[in-house]
Amino acid sequence: KQPSHSESGMCLVFNGMIYNYLELKNELTRHYIFQSKSDTEVLLASMDVWGIKCLPKLNGMFAFCAFDQESESATFARDRFGQKPLFYAFKNGRLFFASEIKALLAAGFEGRSNQKAWLEYLSKGTSDNDRETFFENIFQLGLSEVLTFKFGSAPKISQYYKLSSSTIDKTISQDAAADQLYHLLADVVNIHMRSDVPVGISLSGGFDSSALLALLNDLGHLSKSIKCLA
Repeated sequence: KQPSHSESGMCLVFNGMIYNYLELKNELTRHYIFQSKSDTEVLLASMDVWGIKCLPKLNGMFAFCAFDQESESATFARDRFGQKPLFYAFKNGRLFFASEIKALLAAGFEGRSNQKAWLEYLSKGTSDNDRETFFENIFQLGLSEVLTFKFGSAPKISQYYKLSSSTIDKTISQDAAADQLYHLLADVVNIHMRSDVPVGISLSGGFDSSALLALLNDLGHLSKSIKCLA
């Protein structure tokens, strides 16, 4: 049921999943009366209560637009590593957005080729590495970016998360490193099993998908029906 609305006038359109929505919900119950069990409403409440300060708290894959009717301002955000897409374009002072470019083309934007983006792709093999797309005047919000837009004003883009530089800990033993990695992956697998619909896993035969399936077994999740796709 989207767009979702709060009593204060916040409106949310959301694509994705907030994995730690139960923890956030417990933190928000003092400030917000929930009407559903969905992670969508938890994100709506997070933006309503905390504003963009909620973004570092979110553990998930997401792209969303939150519109504050009182201030007539919109906030767009994308998850830390850009798992969920968000494209946007401007026309006559209005901002259009969608999760796919073809929706913007259907809205009347011209599908002119962006020669700069094609040159980067054909000469270096790079794509999806900045706000440019293969279409002129159609852009994508970058990973871990937040865009704020108010009617009559220029949009502002900032970054709420940046991956720290990698470091090598030469003091840790191989067994300790393996144990730490196991616990991190186990935590990820456990929280990803939160779902209102059946969960499936893609088995490519590689180490990564096999390791995830083994973790599901170790953590007792294979007692439920999980669809495996090859």
